[in-house]
Amino acid sequence: MTLTCTGLSLGYGGRPIISQLSLALPKGRITTLIGPNGCGKSTLLRGLAGLLPPQQGQVQLDEKSLSSWPRRQLARRLAFLSQTPTPPEGLTVRDMVRHGRFPHQSLLGGEQACDRDAVHWALTATRMLGFADRLMTELSGGERQRAWIAMALAQQADILLLDEPTTYLDLHHQLEVLQLLTALNATHGITLVMSLHDLNHAMRYSHHTVVLDGGRIAASGAPSRIIEPGLLRRVFKVRATVFEREDCALPVCYPEETLSSQPQESP
Repeated sequence: MTLTCTGLSLGYGGRPIISQLSLALPKGRITTLIGPNGCGKSTLLRGLAGLLPPQQGQVQLDEKSLSSWPRRQLARRLAFLSQTPTPPEGLTVRDMVRHGRFPHQSLLGGEQACDRDAVHWALTATRMLGFADRLMTELSGGERQRAWIAMALAQQADILLLDEPTTYLDLHHQLEVLQLLTALNATHGITLVMSLHDLNHAMRYSHHTVVLDGGRIAASGAPSRIIEPGLLRRVFKVRATVFEREDCALPVCYPEETLSSQPQESP
């Protein structure tokens, strides 16, 4: 499945957020959206998921406008995980993951063997099978995030959109979630599109990076090629050094100071 947008403008009420944006997301790869707060990362993901109607332009899945896809069919192709989902009270992990099967179930039929198999696979893939009968409210932040990812996987969609999947997680659980997503992409070929704040994570865990600034694309391409000191100055307003590690070709970003922090010259 291919996901593209052309001349896409998005906003809320009369306030524009994304302006005339065109983008083609690489199939079967990991794309990361980065940029300063308020640049439009979450808004773009909601537009790509079909949750926010375009003010102009369109989003297409396999060259077919999202607006022309029946909702159940679209949910079988495209899954979206918001930044801070809240589980209903009293649900176990297994119950939550079962919700991911909704697009595949008939209006009259109940759970089928294929649904149980998909839930078991999603729990196993996210290493949550041992937590299946635990309440969602009893989980740690990292465990809960893996449970949400399991629910999205149970949809068995070709494309998974994630808005800040590492928000509020400590470093260990951030890496755990990113390693899980990388493994899912490598093993099952799922196209992943996620927003991140950490530039070093973006460079390490993505094949393709889109830098947003003021609702427009400031740069896009392989992260090792586009994330450089000039871009960081223009977009993030920071002075930083980008260098390659000695043990591999991965670049590392070392932020030094914000440009606004420099002392003013005396009159």
